[in-house]
Amino acid sequence: MVLAVALHGCATRTLPYTPAQQPWGARISADYAIMPGWLRVEVETDGRRLDDARIITDDATVRAHTIEYPPFRQNTTLGLGIGVGGGGWGSRGGVSVGSGISVAAPVGEARAEGPTLLHFPLDSLGSPPWRLRIQLSGLGETDIVLRPRGDPPPAPARRQ
Repeated sequence: MVLAVALHGCATRTLPYTPAQQPWGARISADYAIMPGWLRVEVETDGRRLDDARIITDDATVRAHTIEYPPFRQNTTLGLGIGVGGGGWGSRGGVSVGSGISVAAPVGEARAEGPTLLHFPLDSLGSPPWRLRIQLSGLGETDIVLRPRGDPPPAPARRQ
């Protein structure tokens, strides 16, 4: 079980843009690509469902035009089985009798198997940097600043 958790932690990837402070209970990241007429944003949600996404600019708030969700799957199932059997063997052959019951139920919530893709109309956004505000299922809102390509990341804030 510990090995499975460790391997899952290694399997998640981090995209170049991250929030200034990660939300408690998840590690999220994002990346973007400019396409003809659209800004395409890829968000790694650490397996959580993305409930809302918008870009906040100085002039407006622009909601995602489309959200493409990855497949979701249930991580584990809990099962219960009961079985009864019997058998006999004699000089004329064998006889066996069996019966069984099995019940399985999902445990935990379904997890995303990849990144969530967002599309925003580029003409409504202006030029970068853009502040992406996302809401993940079960977590508060989180902001990720999508800087222009080649800009260095901001220096960490000093504590006083």
